[in-house]
Amino acid sequence: MTEAALNPAVDRFEDLDEEEQDEYRDDLRTFTRLYSFRSQVATWTDLDLEKWYIYCRALLLKLKDHRGSAIDVSDQVELTHLVKRYDWFVVAPALRRSLGVCCRRPLLR
Repeated sequence: MTEAALNPAVDRFEDLDEEEQDEYRDDLRTFTRLYSFRSQVATWTDLDLEKWYIYCRALLLKLKDHRGSAIDVSDQVELTHLVKRYDWFVVAPALRRSLGVCCRRPLLR
């Protein structure tokens, strides 16, 4: 992302008071995290939304955060596997019987 595209937004950001900066930064973080997660689970077809995500992510990296309390590793971590597990003992007993699954709870290990 070029500096020319980001600098006007950074200048407008710096004109905000500290509370508005925090709120704006949090909104950007929320959007980029949600989009990043969602894009790993399903395919997006909206090219404009993808461009917006790239812009917001680059802008977020340029905005200074003076709080220093949180460490953002979202650009270093990527979801590669998603496992959906079922607890068979929560499933209704009749359904378990129809699937041929034992109805007794197993011993804890």
